[in-house]
Amino acid sequence: LFFWAKWHDASKPGGPLHSVFEALSQKYKNCCFLCIEAEGIPSISEKYGITMVPTFISLYKDVPVGNKLEGANPSDLSKLVKLLDDTNDENIEQNKNTTLLPNPPDNNNQN
Repeated sequence: LFFWAKWHDASKPGGPLHSVFEALSQKYKNCCFLCIEAEGIPSISEKYGITMVPTFISLYKDVPVGNKLEGANPSDLSKLVKLLDDTNDENIEQNKNTTLLPNPPDNNNQN
């Protein structure tokens, strides 16, 4: 998940970070890449504890994998996507324990 804002030049469509995100989506075809305008859908932003843009969160079957990545760092973003691409059912338990997400999604609460 890529949380961005209209006022943040690097993350908005056409910006350099958005371009990196698009390039990674072409390279890692087994992953699903979603862009979310943080202020446009505040309920989703709140659910994932978004306090700044850009922020990236990786999920595997609704389980957070790796760290929540805040800020514009293409190298760290690439590492996060690689971790997600390498994730499978056997190693999800190990990887989900490394998450730094403040509020994991509650699948029972359908708001």
